[in-house]
Amino acid sequence: MHNSFFKSTDGAIPEALNVPIRPSMDQSAQHLRRIVSALPEAFLPSERPSPLPDASLYLTEKATTGQLGMCFQDSAIGLIELTDALAEITEFVEIVGCFDVNCLSITSQTASRINVVPLLCRNAPAHGDMPRAASAPMELAVQEAAINALTHGNLGLKSAFDEAGDDIEKYLQIVRTQAVSKPFKTKRIDFLLWEKENAVFVMVRDQGVGYRPPDRRQSELKVPQKEDRRRVADRRQSGRGLDIIKQFSDGFWITPPGTSIVMRFKK
Repeated sequence: MHNSFFKSTDGAIPEALNVPIRPSMDQSAQHLRRIVSALPEAFLPSERPSPLPDASLYLTEKATTGQLGMCFQDSAIGLIELTDALAEITEFVEIVGCFDVNCLSITSQTASRINVVPLLCRNAPAHGDMPRAASAPMELAVQEAAINALTHGNLGLKSAFDEAGDDIEKYLQIVRTQAVSKPFKTKRIDFLLWEKENAVFVMVRDQGVGYRPPDRRQSELKVPQKEDRRRVADRRQSGRGLDIIKQFSDGFWITPPGTSIVMRFKK
């Protein structure tokens, strides 16, 4: 695989990427398994049947809605927004180059100003011929995962209930302000989509400190957990991301240390 499969939307490709990239399948598989280590082996994406054609992966320094809308057209497989973390970007490129996936990698700053999930879910080839009855729940679940990745993962915020007394407008302003500030604005959110076993899989990865599901916290702490406020006074407008993902997906896996989630949606 050579860097000719890149298509720069800004007229420049960083020098670190402006060299031939020839990942080995073993190396790329190792990268992928680390990112989605909780996912059963049978559900991992397949190897690409043929090398990527030229200009099939868009690179940009600051993504626009137009770029995101076109990045899955023709033979293109996705878009990566560039940051200084080129080693991590190169690793992601290696995975995309070896496995039959569609990808999107954007910064927190972009995620706070553009709702990328509808563009991703409706346009990615891996979405395929999924009927509307199945694609609508998929979009809802992926939206929740993306919100969690941005707010709780990359920005390190608690729920709107904790941060702003459930004042959603105030909470959104906190998110917007933090998302354009250092060091948060260049943290990336990665998306991968692929088909396997008559289902679509979507991975969402953030660059936060990680999340431990409540059942794992319970077993590790070995102390009674506080009663969930939702059961006492179910009036919050936020804080139900995993509940929604569980309701609208056909299974999900959170990879330790809790920075990646993979969701399965049957066709």
